[in-house]
Amino acid sequence: MEVKSKCIAGVLLPLAACLASSVSYARDDILNVEIYNATATDIVPGSGFSWTEYWASSGHNFWISPGESQELTYYLPQSRAEREAFSYTQDRRTCHFSFGHVARTPISEGAMPYRRWVKAEPTDYCVAQLIDVEDHDGYVRNGGTRVKFTMK
Repeated sequence: MEVKSKCIAGVLLPLAACLASSVSYARDDILNVEIYNATATDIVPGSGFSWTEYWASSGHNFWISPGESQELTYYLPQSRAEREAFSYTQDRRTCHFSFGHVARTPISEGAMPYRRWVKAEPTDYCVAQLIDVEDHDGYVRNGGTRVKFTMK
């Protein structure tokens, strides 16, 4: 009987852990950030671009060819920071892209407890957009927006 109890516990414990991790994963929020190159030549990350320091990004240079995009995924709460910023350059031109969150008050039921903002400078050839996104993912809530930065 004791062996049977240990066997059942051995099966149920990993199953319970798996279900618990699915529940916590369902509460995670992500923010997709797209950088689009609308110019005629390659654009490259500026010196403060932290994704090149991330271990999982080794071997990836993050250069973006003309007409191409690079999509970055920021996992919340890290990107609930007051401000995230990076830059992309092309010759002597540099686009400074930034985004962040501002707490909402009052918070309505079911709404995200913060409001997103985006900024691109200089505005004559750098563009920042917040794009509404339908949320059809049962495991990850995306907050209803994504960010698109364009260098033109």
